[in-house]
Amino acid sequence: FDNNNVGMHLVAAYLNLQAKYIDFIELTDLQTMWSELQTTGRYSPTAGVYWDNAQVANYLSSIHD
Repeated sequence: FDNNNVGMHLVAAYLNLQAKYIDFIELTDLQTMWSELQTTGRYSPTAGVYWDNAQVANYLSSIHD
């Protein structure tokens, strides 16, 4: 399921959020990403837009580098 290491990127984003290194994403956003990926295989950041595992991993890696 997690062949793009989304879980690793989610944890890194979570830790950065907790350390207040980032403030433009909420914990609930991270939880929703993981939940939607697990249940549907994609995440919808906005209506009509869908990201697969690779796109979510790419986004998350860009916010915690």
